[in-house]
Amino acid sequence: MKSFTKLFLSFTLIVLCFLGLTSSNSNTTFIDYEQDTKTVFSKETDGPLTISIYTHQDLETPSKTNKIYKWIKDTFGVTFKWDILGEKNETQMLAQYMANNNFPDILHCKSTEILKDRNCLKDLKPLLEKHCPNLMKHYASVWNQMLFADSELATMTTIKKEHIYTLPTFGVMDGSDGGTYYNQSAFWIQKAVLKEFNYPKITTIDEYFELLGKYYKKHPSINGKTTIPFSILCYDWESFNLWNPGYFLAGSPNDGYAKVIYKNNKYIAESIYTNDDFKKWLNTLNKYHKQGLVLSTIFTDTRDQFHNQLNQGILLGMFCQGWEFFFDMENFKDKGMYERTYCPLPLVFDKSIKPAYRDTLLPSEQGISISKNCSDEKAIKILKFLDEMIKEENQKILYWGFEGEDYKLDSKKIPYRTQDQINKQKDPFWKNENQATLWINMAPQLEGKRKSGYLQRIDDFPSVYRKTVEKIDNQLFDAYKVDSYAEMMDKNPLPNPFWYPLWRYNPNSDTDEGYELTQSLFAVQDYAVQNIPSLVTCKTSEFESKWKSYSAEQKKLEKDYFVYMQKQLDILVKRYGNK
Repeated sequence: MKSFTKLFLSFTLIVLCFLGLTSSNSNTTFIDYEQDTKTVFSKETDGPLTISIYTHQDLETPSKTNKIYKWIKDTFGVTFKWDILGEKNETQMLAQYMANNNFPDILHCKSTEILKDRNCLKDLKPLLEKHCPNLMKHYASVWNQMLFADSELATMTTIKKEHIYTLPTFGVMDGSDGGTYYNQSAFWIQKAVLKEFNYPKITTIDEYFELLGKYYKKHPSINGKTTIPFSILCYDWESFNLWNPGYFLAGSPNDGYAKVIYKNNKYIAESIYTNDDFKKWLNTLNKYHKQGLVLSTIFTDTRDQFHNQLNQGILLGMFCQGWEFFFDMENFKDKGMYERTYCPLPLVFDKSIKPAYRDTLLPSEQGISISKNCSDEKAIKILKFLDEMIKEENQKILYWGFEGEDYKLDSKKIPYRTQDQINKQKDPFWKNENQATLWINMAPQLEGKRKSGYLQRIDDFPSVYRKTVEKIDNQLFDAYKVDSYAEMMDKNPLPNPFWYPLWRYNPNSDTDEGYELTQSLFAVQDYAVQNIPSLVTCKTSEFESKWKSYSAEQKKLEKDYFVYMQKQLDILVKRYGNK
């Protein structure tokens, strides 16, 4: 197996940030609020208004006849002037703005750090507090995080002067999570296995392997090829799938390389490479290796070999993240092999443990800012417009379209789309004429299921979603009394802990200290990769002595990294822990 390189951590962080767009860094309960229905922005008092916008999106300029932008203009008197990055370089683009001291009103950047450093952005905090009741309610659950991201700090845990420069676009929940899609970590199992045994309830890792064993014994081959009971996608940078199961099985969320525990009145960043959870996970693999359900080839299979096994329909179960095999599932569907597609399971070590695989949306680090060139008077109008647009009746038009034309309501007032309307939603030319894609990809938005029943996506309503899946999916949903694979993982995921996810506070490898700590982490991961195979395949009688030797050496390698992460956790506790 290849050694880890710097690319491992870089790629992992990119993926995790992407997934964060596919959970809520909330330290409070969800705010399912009643919006202020008074008119905040109107065409008569605040229009006409033309907003100039820079966006990093690589999309076409909207058609002049686009019906949603026409509705915005006719209803609110607002038009947009777009400056789209496309495939250009954002650093050069921002440098040009700064050199000319000529910025558009709104900046939608991949990063605003340089703009904040050069005082190019307007402080939105006093304007939001005075003019934007709905945005204030929308951001209530993440307000403290927004403040610490943008304010002047006296220390790492205290604010000297409060500022808000950026309004996050995604990942702020306004109700319970009503999404249907799940593509994160899970123990996956072929639907054929569940169907064979009449959809049994599988809660623990032992029940999972016992079920795989029963099916394997009954079907030692599939389509003439030898059945593989279980595997892990762990080649090269994807080796994180070797150690992540330990904390999931113990009921902990994905904090990256540490597990946060509360012990002796203190939050502790515990190593996932040497703790009892990891030991128990490796012992479990060792046990089922002895039974022939975990093959030694897991540790030598390349990525191509893993996907080849999966695509042949002979791999019964696996641990990995859903996005790692998304395209394989599309191939299965094209072949009509629906029973060989996979269902995610939130397994734990024992039934007393509550699983925490499915987190809630993380606020995006990207959003919209208002430039210093924009006058206070115009900035207030822009913010009031944003406050008006986040009202539910306007969100429906932005995300659903117009009733009758883009969707219909059934007898229970639940929205749905006809097949013709569904087909139009997939047509890029139709979208350019009928959806405000650039705007909805950057503006604040309602997410989650609200008391009114509102969901951002019509496709997430159970009555709509269940018509888009296959017969075996609906049989599975009926058996487990859920309406989606997201609900299979957790029907009502709790708000994330205040520190979550701890991986966001990993050392910055661009600094001397961060580089050394990153190298330390690579050494820890390399050592884990080298030693996990022998811990899984050794004799049962040898496991304890091998684990003792492994963990002793690993603790030396990991010490500096976890000292650093404990300091980060201590800072987060002081910032948010009692709020």
